[in-house]
Amino acid sequence: RERITQQFLQTLLTQELFLLAEQSRSHVVTQRDHTQNLVDAGTLPYASLSELEAQVARVLYQETQAFHQYQQELLLLRQLLNLPPDQPFCLDTNQTSLIPPFEPLNADQLYAQTQQHPRLKVARHQVASTRHHWLAAQGALFPTLFLQAGSNSYLRGEISIRLGLQWTLSNQGHTVRTIRTAELQHKQSQLQLMQVQQDHYKTLQTLIHEATCAYQQFFAATRNHQAQEDAFRHVVNKFNLGL
Repeated sequence: RERITQQFLQTLLTQELFLLAEQSRSHVVTQRDHTQNLVDAGTLPYASLSELEAQVARVLYQETQAFHQYQQELLLLRQLLNLPPDQPFCLDTNQTSLIPPFEPLNADQLYAQTQQHPRLKVARHQVASTRHHWLAAQGALFPTLFLQAGSNSYLRGEISIRLGLQWTLSNQGHTVRTIRTAELQHKQSQLQLMQVQQDHYKTLQTLIHEATCAYQQFFAATRNHQAQEDAFRHVVNKFNLGL
């Protein structure tokens, strides 16, 4: 999914660059036509028209390059989606607003929503495993109660039942050391879980900061782009009016 998403965004970018190159070629061609009329009327020298003809050739080449790049990225996206060659596919670029809504992110909420992250689950399972191992080691300190029942195959109806209590005292020192080692492993797994949780929370804080900065940069770049478009239209109007 991550590769498909990245390729989709890359395809959208190349599509926008192609549309921008197409608009640039259209504006230059319009400017060339106006200049052609002024040259024919004797208002401008022929050198001005020659410069625009060269500029038209350059923007046409750039448009062709942008179109080929867009087609290549679109082909890579189709391959990632495993689409058959005969299946039509087009990008859905219907957007109600150029700037998507941005809601403030909260690290605590994201942390609560991402508790099923694999690293957190592994650390929690490790804590549970060491705890069970510790409890099992503690059971060796207590006596074992057992119940045995049997029957004699030679004497029918004779059934023997034995209830016993077994307590090993000769190896208590090794048992205590085993319990201590299991307890230390359990505490170490708890510390590791805390470390993983802290790292996960710090990662979320970093991602929120990067997302906020990226949105602010995107908003500023969009405002700059709109201002440049307004300035360009103003220059076109002045040029059409002969100013």
